[in-house]
Amino acid sequence: MNRIQPVSLIEFEYLLQNAQQNHLSKDEPIPSLSPDNRERLISSLQTPFQKFDGRYLYSGFLGKATILFYLLIKNHPLQNGNKRMAILALYFFFYKNKLKDAIAHITDQQLYNLAKDTANSENQDDAMRNILRTIKPPLKRVS
Repeated sequence: MNRIQPVSLIEFEYLLQNAQQNHLSKDEPIPSLSPDNRERLISSLQTPFQKFDGRYLYSGFLGKATILFYLLIKNHPLQNGNKRMAILALYFFFYKNKLKDAIAHITDQQLYNLAKDTANSENQDDAMRNILRTIKPPLKRVS
């Protein structure tokens, strides 16, 4: 079994730079990461891989993807663009782990709605269940 590859800080910063360039002409540009918020971002990227007593707190790829998406939105490491960057980082996380086809069932609108719902959520468990339910690939039926 292949080890799950995290989104590194350098990779996130690269994604951020690309997103900033793509949003320059839009009404809501994505600002740079401030030094004050850097620790929040690092925590958001590292938490999916935390262990307690030798066991991962977030099991499996989908567990890690779920908490990554949640924390990039709720920890608010950027002044603006947290939902957009969480979506981009989620896509990249799937891609980096050679699972890009596993997220193909989700439309851009569904991810946008999921990001908004997560940002507005008040209960972490409910939000995490909603994220997992949305990103989990559908079961393939065998005829």
